[in-house]
Amino acid sequence: MRRLPLLLIPVLLGCAMAPADENAPESPQQVTVDLTARQLPSTPESDWARAVGAADRIKVEGAVTTPTPCYDLAGHLEREGTNTLTLVVEARRKEGGCIQMIAAFGYDAAVRGLAPGRYVLRVRQTYPGTGWYARTSLEEEVVVG
Repeated sequence: MRRLPLLLIPVLLGCAMAPADENAPESPQQVTVDLTARQLPSTPESDWARAVGAADRIKVEGAVTTPTPCYDLAGHLEREGTNTLTLVVEARRKEGGCIQMIAAFGYDAAVRGLAPGRYVLRVRQTYPGTGWYARTSLEEEVVVG
């Protein structure tokens, strides 16, 4: 093991004990997604979504069709850079048998923990294991206050 010259030890200790820079950027906030879904009594003509910015969040409301009524919806967020967000609404098939008919679900989602600013928000529906292609139902700029 190599020894450090005695003159460097106080310099190294001083750096380790220096106060934090007040101008340094804050650590990124924890961004979370909450999504609740409900089955709709009728099937919309197409999947849709709309969004509105609020204090530290974006609220999203939408509807999505599924191959059968035996699905749950889950949401997660994908980020490109700091200001482009994709809310992925994933239709997950439930276990067991099911009636074979197209169904529809409405959902409310909130992307929480966002810093104030302008964001490009995309809402994309995915259908793993169904053969259905992913669809984008919204892409717009949203202002978070």
